[in-house]
Amino acid sequence: MMVYTHSKYKYAHIVEIRKDEIRKVDLVMGKQPKETLGEFYSRQSDLPDVLINAGFFSTKTGDSVFNLVDDGTVYSKNSQFKLGIGITKEHKDIRFGSIDIKSNNFVDFVSGYPPLVEGGKSCSPWTIAKEINYNALRTMIGYNDKKIFIVMIDKPGMTFTTMANLMIDLGCKYAINLDGGKSTTMYYDGEIINTPSYALEERPIASGFIVVE
Repeated sequence: MMVYTHSKYKYAHIVEIRKDEIRKVDLVMGKQPKETLGEFYSRQSDLPDVLINAGFFSTKTGDSVFNLVDDGTVYSKNSQFKLGIGITKEHKDIRFGSIDIKSNNFVDFVSGYPPLVEGGKSCSPWTIAKEINYNALRTMIGYNDKKIFIVMIDKPGMTFTTMANLMIDLGCKYAINLDGGKSTTMYYDGEIINTPSYALEERPIASGFIVVE
């Protein structure tokens, strides 16, 4: 596992993980309706090496939005935004696909809002999520045949075009945008390594994504 900042974008924090070193990848739910990643981390017996925020949610209610499934339990369902990242029951790898294709056998799934890279190419022009296509703090996840890439973007933020190009430059065949803004938080070995926008208290969120070596 490599942890570094991008050579050009010093505000881009990257975790690069070889797939053959992964013991577990998992989409996880916090205590409902929501809790901070720090609170989630502190109550784990098998501590994750990497822990990030994941799916979009309502900041008022804590309810997940778009499509989000954890261990077969559907926490939110949306017929419009079907593309995202799924995990099969082995919890060893991630895969881009559609939630409504049963043969994918996803037990975990989170929508990409929007998908950024598909088949090694930018998904531009974007027809969804245009209302958040501005310079903002970001959470991204992508992969290729050998590695998974988790990327957090601090201020001044990024637009979708720059995000997609960055993930392609890293070598991603597929990548999606996850919840960003004040939710953007990356724990590595129990410590926050990005610079979140919150000044005093960590923002409670609905779901997270973990990697354990």
